[in-house]
Amino acid sequence: MDLNNMDKRLRDYNPYEIYKKWYGVQGYFSCFFRSTPFVSLKHYPDFTIENYRNDISKIDNQIVRLIKNYDLEKSLILVETTMERSIEAAYGLYNQCDLKPVFTFNHIYHAHGIIGTKMDISLLMELGAKITGGDTKGWAFFIDSRRYGEERPEVLRKLFNNQYELTYDDLPPAEMLKDLKYERIIYFYTDDIKEDVDYYINYINENGLEVIKYKLQGEV
Repeated sequence: MDLNNMDKRLRDYNPYEIYKKWYGVQGYFSCFFRSTPFVSLKHYPDFTIENYRNDISKIDNQIVRLIKNYDLEKSLILVETTMERSIEAAYGLYNQCDLKPVFTFNHIYHAHGIIGTKMDISLLMELGAKITGGDTKGWAFFIDSRRYGEERPEVLRKLFNNQYELTYDDLPPAEMLKDLKYERIIYFYTDDIKEDVDYYINYINENGLEVIKYKLQGEV
């Protein structure tokens, strides 16, 4: 079922207040939650908030079913899919499993940017406004699977290049996870694994932590 957002516009939301609701109390992982997309919305042109699905996605259900087999105090969740599905999954897992979302999205929103859509923004604002405080049983990092890619020169000439790669500052190091008594990373993904994340999960595995991969099914 779609929600009717025809009367709502971006200017009706305070991106900083929405950021604070998503951010909540991050605790150990506060330094990894990125504010850049929210801050850049201050200069984004106003538009009518787009409708979105008011249900739990297939991807959410797959993750919920699989993580029931693990101790979330010892298992860090990584989810890499499109930004739209990441935001939906973040909201669903927060409500279903008390998993606190950590957004690694680090792009600048721009009206002519390669990365980011009005639907992404609509989901950030609408679902963020619905977040309420609650228990935290674990954390889930969310990664935009389309954060960078091969673009034709003519596309780069026409659009603002706001693509980015993840660096060592964007995901928790192995020693930190060990200090926090984590034993594994459970990595959910939909597209081909990009080089930056592949490097990270190999590094985690080489440093004595288990890495479990699940390829998610469904439309993205």
